[in-house]
Amino acid sequence: MERRCVVITIHDKILLDDLIIQKLNSEHDISNFDCGDSELNGFLLENSMVEMKAKMNVTYLTTYNSKIIAYFTLSSDSIKINSDDKQYFKEKGIKYVNFPALKIGRLAVDKNHHKNGVGTEIILRIVGFIINLSERIGSRFITVDAYVNSYDLY
Repeated sequence: MERRCVVITIHDKILLDDLIIQKLNSEHDISNFDCGDSELNGFLLENSMVEMKAKMNVTYLTTYNSKIIAYFTLSSDSIKINSDDKQYFKEKGIKYVNFPALKIGRLAVDKNHHKNGVGTEIILRIVGFIINLSERIGSRFITVDAYVNSYDLY
């Protein structure tokens, strides 16, 4: 009888309270980050600092035990409301057509940490940050740029 050895990789359990989120800077070594998506990896490696300098968005890194395990971008945005919503806001004395929003742009989790709750934890922290920020700058909505297959995360 032939015997086969099966190797099962078990991801280390992440203590979500120990995640640290910080703004990307030129001191960070992002060269080893790999989320399994070449477009998202390429953005972090090649465009994130360029876009931050151009004031297009801000990239934040999520670290665990000093290792980068995720990143995301935030930027300002606006949305144009539909006619049904116009009436709702008009009745409240608000006559804007475009409403301020904050956008969650790219969000990527290192492929070794997929399905560990990291993405969900980051979204919860981002929403908390945006709610607090909206008390100071005024923002009505949160928008998201996401791949279609990532909708469930949001």
